Amino acid sequence: MNKACLNCGTENDSKFCKECGQSMNIHRLTVGHILHEISHYFTHADKGLIYIIKEMFIRPGTVVEEYIAGKRKKYFNPYTFLLLCSTISAYIYWKIKYYSNISIQQSPSKSGAEMSKLMTQTSVLMEQYGKVVTLLMLPVLAAISLLFYVRRNYNYAEHLTIQTFILAQTSVINIIATLISYYAFPNSYFVFNSIFQLVFVFYLSIVFSKVFKEHYLMSFLKSIGFTLVFIIAYWVIALTGVSLYNQLTH
Repeated sequence: MNKACLNCGTENDSKFCKECGQSMNIHRLTVGHILHEISHYFTHADKGLIYIIKEMFIRPGTVVEEYIAGKRKKYFNPYTFLLLCSTISAYIYWKIKYYSNISIQQSPSKSGAEMSKLMTQTSVLMEQYGKVVTLLMLPVLAAISLLFYVRRNYNYAEHLTIQTFILAQTSVINIIATLISYYAFPNSYFVFNSIFQLVFVFYLSIVFSKVFKEHYLMSFLKSIGFTLVFIIAYWVIALTGVSLYNQLTH
């Protein structure tokens, strides 16, 4: 028996609407239904958040490669993945004053008073707008990736997706490392941050090697260069932004 889809109004006699894909078996919302949907969203064997985190630990290059090749239904959306991870990460960093602690633990004698002030202001900015800054830096990561692999058959949007997967998963790693550092080694933020940079390089090289079909050693060397370029670009953009803000507000 045909009935109208509650989403688009199209008449259907199947389980899913042939026009918009929504299930034809829609029930009235209840608290139990909402809790079930939330649980399903995170734990579903295919497409769930836990599934994509696990897969990005076990076979990150394959996940990225398959998603770009078109196998997208089986994986959690990378942009939603990044948004969730960056939100959680930003909240944790704000709660424990992560960037302020890193700035305090770095030796002030290595920089002048003005640079030290800019670094402090940048740290405050990151604590307040960490999620926004992370998302804004994503196009920069994609541009650097395209620069290093300009001769490969990947366009900018595909590089953007590759970096989204990487940034989301490394955010998960960084969240774990940050919590360990905060609770077990509270005076070692700078050390853990340095270790994370090394982890990022190794993880990046694993993905690059698989996706771009090159020897791991070459991918590792490119990952070092990629990370250095990004760190320089990040601090140039951040410090320039804070400096311009100071000029406009004073």
